Amino acid sequence: MNYNFSTKVFVNALLQYNTDSHQLSSNIRFNIIHRPLSDFFFVYNEHRDELTGLMQDRSLIAKMTYMVASKKPKPQIPKPKSQVFRALGFF
Repeated sequence: MNYNFSTKVFVNALLQYNTDSHQLSSNIRFNIIHRPLSDFFFVYNEHRDELTGLMQDRSLIAKMTYMVASKKPKPQIPKPKSQVFRALGFF
């Protein structure tokens, strides 16, 4: 299930059942995009035994991704030909 609060804030939820181990797993992720390719996540996970209802595992995780842009070097401006010839001793 997905719910968008805005174009930069949303929640995803997943509920999963394993018939072999009789385990119920849930996952909820809250995501904030603070700039393109840079996100902040809160993730909550929980695992329960379906037969007893007891919680087997629970976690709360915070994660941040940040896009680091490299600075492009400034383009070199070619010197006028007259300065190049002077530097080489032609004038």
